[in-house]
Amino acid sequence: MKKVFIAFLVLAMTISLIGCGTKPANETQNGGNPNSAAAGSDSTPNGGASDQVGFSKDGESVVFKVSSKIKLNENSWLGIVPAGTEYKNEADADEVDVFWAYPENFNKKADEDYIFRVDAVSIENIEDGNYSMVLCDNDDEGVVILQFPIVIKGTNITADFSKLKFN
Repeated sequence: MKKVFIAFLVLAMTISLIGCGTKPANETQNGGNPNSAAAGSDSTPNGGASDQVGFSKDGESVVFKVSSKIKLNENSWLGIVPAGTEYKNEADADEVDVFWAYPENFNKKADEDYIFRVDAVSIENIEDGNYSMVLCDNDDEGVVILQFPIVIKGTNITADFSKLKFN
């Protein structure tokens, strides 16, 4: 009887999560800011990412993809910073970052996603623990466009896109 009850609860929770869905890509938050969007559910592609950001493992690298709908400057950067702080401006994030990367394909086609590559060796040199990943629009007096929590363990990164925040 307990097994049937547990199976029923799991089924009901799954159906309720599926029913929640995500906002359409053209809806925005923060007064129509095109750099903001709701995070996707864990059933979306790219490691549970939203339609704005995702990641995958590519051999000895973790590849973060950022939608071309988000406007970035040539010297924008994606970085790993200590968890527990909501970063708003680039200078604050830059002061404490433990790793950063520029987009490898800034001169891309208009509809292609930005690619940020993080080598496994770079991740391995970071102490295991909880961090935040931030995306800054400019390395010179810029702002933090988005951030989400990550966990680093060895050469593995686990991202929690359910807590993706757009500024």
